[in-house]
Amino acid sequence: MTITNQLLTVEAFDALMSQPPYRDQHLELIDGCLVEKPMPTEEHGAIVANLLFALMSYLRERRVGRVFTEARYRLGERDVRQPDLVVRLSDDPVWKQGSAPYIPDIAVEVQSLDDTIKGLRERAAYYLSAGVKAVVLALAAKQLVIVITPDDEQIYTPNEMITLALLPGFALPVRDVFNDPFGATGAEEAPPTPTTSENVEEKDA
Repeated sequence: MTITNQLLTVEAFDALMSQPPYRDQHLELIDGCLVEKPMPTEEHGAIVANLLFALMSYLRERRVGRVFTEARYRLGERDVRQPDLVVRLSDDPVWKQGSAPYIPDIAVEVQSLDDTIKGLRERAAYYLSAGVKAVVLALAAKQLVIVITPDDEQIYTPNEMITLALLPGFALPVRDVFNDPFGATGAEEAPPTPTTSENVEEKDA
């Protein structure tokens, strides 16, 4: 949801975000406009946590990069985006104030209730155009994970293992992304799922 039509620069956005009541809001700068991100649900947070654990375990074991949650990144003169997770493989220092001037290597987005698959694909396309090397989309309702790179797209179903070319040896079962350790896994309850881009978007909600 667009908050204001007044066009802002990244510097003006960062200044605004340092003040109440904006400081604790989930806001992005898109084409200079202030846009609110959907507030995450418990399910959304659980999926993010599952992915965070898997990525952090891999990166810490190999000491090859860092993973961040809900950090803001300057991706253009009037664009600041806040992916659910990012992986940075460079050893650049952690940015401590305002929007980080780095381009993440991997951006992760978990579908919220208000997100359409088309909208997520458009976000992924923007990330790639800005220099992100891979985008991971987690679709809870369909129990699917889509990995998009500039040259390829892979759709992973519940019984498959997610792999990432940027992280050699990384392998994560799709069912672990959506797993609730205190209840039935969504992957076990899910009906057969499509594996083509066209079918994934057939019943987009």
